[in-house]
Amino acid sequence: MEILKKTRFSHSCRAPGEPVPPDSILDHEKVIWLGDLNYRLASNYGDTRELLQKNDWQALLEKDQLRIEQKAGRVFKGWEEGRIYFAPTYKYLTNSDNYVVQTSTSKHKRRTPAW
Repeated sequence: MEILKKTRFSHSCRAPGEPVPPDSILDHEKVIWLGDLNYRLASNYGDTRELLQKNDWQALLEKDQLRIEQKAGRVFKGWEEGRIYFAPTYKYLTNSDNYVVQTSTSKHKRRTPAW
């Protein structure tokens, strides 16, 4: 990934006597990726809803596009994701426990929940 190769950290703010901080992202002991990586569940809404009602996160995780691509070695090679033990968080209605799709009538607005 370009970001891993190109990002370099300045040492200009380091106080005298402090240890030299890492130069690049990969020089750190731990790296946390945050953001919308644009992966979804490879599942239709009906199947996803059934698994959500059963709280079957493991079956949902098996359909997670990011995990599928990572296992195939196409993305985030060598990286590990932390344990997921909660329902998909995308996309809830504001101030609600309902997913957007549960109230949408238009197929264009339908979004299968995802992490």
